[in-house]
Formats: sequence, C-alpha cells, structure tokens
Amino acid sequence: MMNLAQKQILLSKDVILEDSFRKIESIGGISNISTENGILCSFVVCSYPEMKLIDKSVVEFRTSFPYIPGFLVFREGPPIILAYEKLKKRSDLIMIKASGICHPRFFGMASHIGLLLQKPTIGITEKALCGEAKNGKIFYRGRQVGWKLKNIYISPGYKVSLESSLEIAKNCMRGHKLPEPLYLAHQYVKQI
Repeated sequence: MMNLAQKQILLSKDVILEDSFRKIESIGGISNISTENGILCSFVVCSYPEMKLIDKSVVEFRTSFPYIPGFLVFREGPPIILAYEKLKKRSDLIMIKASGICHPRFFGMASHIGLLLQKPTIGITEKALCGEAKNGKIFYRGRQVGWKLKNIYISPGYKVSLESSLEIAKNCMRGHKLPEPLYLAHQYVKQI
C-alpha cells in the first residue's frame, strides 16, 4: 500500500497554479476545532469583495486519525467535505486555515481539498510549514510557494495563481489577523 507521503507527492503533480475563474462573487472560509469526540468544522460563505455572510454550515465528525503536521487533511478533510455538502450556496473559491503548496511535498490541505472539490483554494496559516521568507515571498526548494503578509502566510492551493492568492487575501482583510471568511468561520465554530 502506498504511504501517505507518497500519495501526496503523486497528487501534487495534479495541482494547477493558474486562475480558473473570471470573476469571484463569493468566498468560503473553513475553521476546524478539535473536540473530545473528534472535529467540529464550520464553513461560511461570504460575498466578495463585500464580505457579507451568505451561508454557513457546521459538522461534527468523529476521527481516530492523529494530528500530524503535513498530513492534516487525513484528519480534518472529511468534515470539511461534509460541511461543504451541507451548504445551500457554494462559494466560487475556498480559503482554508492550512497550507497550500507551501508544504514539504507541495501538497497541503488547501491543495488536497481543492483537488477533491475541483474548486479554487487558498491556504492561510499563522506559521509557515516549510520554506524561508524573503521580502514578503516564501521560497522552498528553489521555488516560490507563497507570501508573508504581516503575521500570516498565504499559499495557493489549487486553480489559483501565486499573484491572485495574495491579491484575494488582501481584499478579504477587515481589521482582523485572518482574512474575513476565516475569521467569521472561527467565530461561528467557537459559538457552537
């Protein structure tokens, strides 16, 4: 059986780093919290660029897969897919508090979810999983894999270019540390 790292390396070849959209009218944000029983996942959809809440869903999911950096999707991916399926209004693009291509195998959770859902995705983290930041750009193994913007790291996940991932993240900032869709998703899951 193929191990998980090999699977990520193989799937990373399917990552598209070009904009697959002409216009974005809505952006989804995801927040996951670990509970005694597993994962609580909230998914919000906001209008873009206004950032008005359009839809939201929440899912509780039991998991036995442990938290392992670099393999987060195998723990938190299933509840994200379930929360996405519960939405009445699906977003044009998804922001995930996880890595995109800024990942040891260039295939973080944002890339994996994008590939599974065939949706443009952007990964946003508060720590870079790999690489080195120079002049606002993050480099890993000789290639640019993302951006450092104040205290967050932005990396394209799937069907989004490096340039657009930064521009869209900037357009979603509303005075919080995280872009508004992620901030709202986190507030929603905390209330639950």
